[in-house]
Amino acid sequence: MNVSMDTYRVTVKIKAESRTKAEKEICMRVPQGIICNVRKDNGKIK
Repeated sequence: MNVSMDTYRVTVKIKAESRTKAEKEICMRVPQGIICNVRKDNGKIK
């Protein structure tokens, strides 16, 4: 995996901001962490 430090820091920040366990799991599953943001914008996650 080629993950830059900037990307890693963003993912960690999103993980810290996530309220639900589902959001944290998505962040951890996606190395980029960008999809995390999209998921949060979509609203509810089951």
